[in-house]
Amino acid sequence: MHTREYIFNWVEKCIQKVGENRVLQVVTDHPSNIATKNMLKFTRSNIFWSSCAAYTIDLMLEAIGKLLKYKLVIEKVRSLTIFLYAHHSTLSLMREFTNRRDLVRSAIIRFATAFLSLSCLVDKKSQLAAMVSSTKWDDNRWSKTEKGTKATIYSDIFWTNAREVLKMYTPLFKLLRIVDADRRPSMGFLFGMLEVLYA
Repeated sequence: MHTREYIFNWVEKCIQKVGENRVLQVVTDHPSNIATKNMLKFTRSNIFWSSCAAYTIDLMLEAIGKLLKYKLVIEKVRSLTIFLYAHHSTLSLMREFTNRRDLVRSAIIRFATAFLSLSCLVDKKSQLAAMVSSTKWDDNRWSKTEKGTKATIYSDIFWTNAREVLKMYTPLFKLLRIVDADRRPSMGFLFGMLEVLYA
């Protein structure tokens, strides 16, 4: 259904139903809508068309995550969490050392999940270091097959880069939480947040 013709016809019907004089802006959140925007520009040139703020921020998070330095950190975070969650014994051990707290927190927005997991990992750094230096870890049969888990957790460079990624992601993630919430109109809060963050 996400074709430019389908979306164009659907938006056109909505505008006709409401009345063109009552429509100021169309907000969308899908890449195919960019092509639709170009089609609508010829028939409704007075209507302003923009991307959804949450979708735009998600694209910004994605772009930051593609920068080589940050990409390597995110890949290590994924590799580490996949290894810990792949085996019942490593997961149980991780939960024992982190007081039953999980490292992976899912989010609706794809790149927000990477941020949340990284944030949890940084918060649990000391517990994870204690885990991999314990005899319980050494006695675990999966620790012999680990894919750089211990090396990652002991790496000062990894933790320095992880904190740097969080500094980049945190302001955008705060904005994302505001604009993605459906409880209240967010535009006023968005401008206020931008003023505070970048003053």
